[in-house]
Parts: sequence; structure tokens; C-alpha cells
Amino acid sequence: MASLLSLYTIGYQGRSVDSFLSDLQANDVDVVLDVRYTPWSRRPAFGRSALARTLEAGHIQYAHLRELGSAPELRKELHATGDWHQFAADYLAHVRSLNGTLEAALAPYSGQRVCLLCMEADVEHCHRSLLAAELLERGLSTPPVHL
Repeated sequence: MASLLSLYTIGYQGRSVDSFLSDLQANDVDVVLDVRYTPWSRRPAFGRSALARTLEAGHIQYAHLRELGSAPELRKELHATGDWHQFAADYLAHVRSLNGTLEAALAPYSGQRVCLLCMEADVEHCHRSLLAAELLERGLSTPPVHL
């Protein structure tokens, strides 16, 4: 049986890249899994390439897992309606439809300290919290620590 992921989550909204990296390093994170559908940011330091370089310099691996992001149509509907519960149901339906993809995507990180990354500061209204709960429910991770 594979080892569980030691799971963390983080949002970069309102953070400096230095405090972001410091929080990851303080928790001995091995790998950041970027679960944004599109790893782009209005803040250049948090775009895919720049972020990967920053993390590498801090001895943290970076990987982008697009399939675990919230698709544009889901986000658009959430912004239009403000219905978090419907968004959560739709996002979880997507994750649960992946049929083994989730396990396969995470297998290389088994036993490591993994941090799910997205933009949203409020973990209570972010898809990474839903994903973290699903990983815990499937027995793939430890209870998440939200940084």
C-alpha cells in the first residue's frame, strides 16, 4: 500500500512571494501541486514559470495538475450566481468522475509533504478545500493543514 500524502493547502491571494515561500519551507513542503485550471496570475510572480523557478530555488518541486482545477464554466457560474454549494457539488462531481486519474496523478508524490495551491485566500470558499476533503475521504492523505 502506498504511503499517504502529508497534505497542506495554500492560497497566494494577498501574500508576497517571500512570505508564501517562507510558509512552505517552514512546513517542510516537498512539492507544490498547482491545482489552478490555468496556472496564470495577474501577479507575475505566481504565474507557472516564475513560480516554478521560485520554488525550485527554495528546494521545493512544482507540478501543475490542470485536471484538478475548477473549469472556467464552473467559476463563471459561481461568479454569476454566488451559489457556493452548487459550485462545490459540481466540482466534486467532476473530481469523482476522474475514475482513477486522481490516484494516478498523485501516485508520484506518495509519502511526501504535498501542498495544494490556488489563488483564493479563503480556504472555506476554494476548490482546494473540496479537493483536500476528497483526498482525505479516499484515504489518500492526512487531514489537511491550511497555510
